[in-house]
Amino acid sequence: MSLIGISSSRLDRGPDCKFCDAGSTISFNWQYAQTTTQPDEKRDLTVFVDPKPLRYGTLYQCKACGQPWYLHGEPEFMSFVPRERMPLIQRWNEQPILLPPEQVSELQKIGRTPSDQYGNGTEFCETPCAVTTVKGEQIEMAVVSMQRHAPFEDWRNYRLASEIAQVRPSPYALPLSIRVATSQADELRMGFAPTLVELPDGELAILNWTQHFFLRQGCASSELVLSRRPPNWKKLPPVYDRPSDVVYFVADDTQAPHV
Repeated sequence: MSLIGISSSRLDRGPDCKFCDAGSTISFNWQYAQTTTQPDEKRDLTVFVDPKPLRYGTLYQCKACGQPWYLHGEPEFMSFVPRERMPLIQRWNEQPILLPPEQVSELQKIGRTPSDQYGNGTEFCETPCAVTTVKGEQIEMAVVSMQRHAPFEDWRNYRLASEIAQVRPSPYALPLSIRVATSQADELRMGFAPTLVELPDGELAILNWTQHFFLRQGCASSELVLSRRPPNWKKLPPVYDRPSDVVYFVADDTQAPHV
């Protein structure tokens, strides 16, 4: 199947609603669903009703269960929206969320992490940083995500960038050269795109897929370097995945191309 026809679902998870497939389907290509002749890919799109245009994209709901769905992108994808995410989306939709020039300048100094070579993440312009909020919170692992679409993804701990008072370099952010290298890593097998790095004591570690941060007690992320040693694939070094407590502050990005 071509990429344009792709859909995504949760494995081993049956639908909560037999009409819209909520609980099982994460997203699907809207145009493909309208035109496909494949029985397994056909969907009854008449179940999605009550369209509400947003600043970007359109909210729908299932006529049977009331589940929110979000249509956006080029090509357009229909995506499941957790009900608890709706208040944040409504606040996002009230007005543009633009960063002040001093924050933009600081983020440019830090440098954005590119999307990976396979196109994952092209809808985001992400920069790791530390954030002080207008309420005085200190968040050491934050990502400012400049994007056009609403903050609907349930796997991202979203807040609005209007909460930011100051951005600065994060003590846990990887050097830009390593972040760029992780974005260009080849996928050697499904779900495994390694970048070999070296810690200050000479220990090797693997960063899997695109990474912003490295969190390990007694090791400063700024001291990591790309390793030139050939990897021993029969005895792999430890694999470090993304920290789970990163906060994503969403701001508008109206200039970069999005797919």
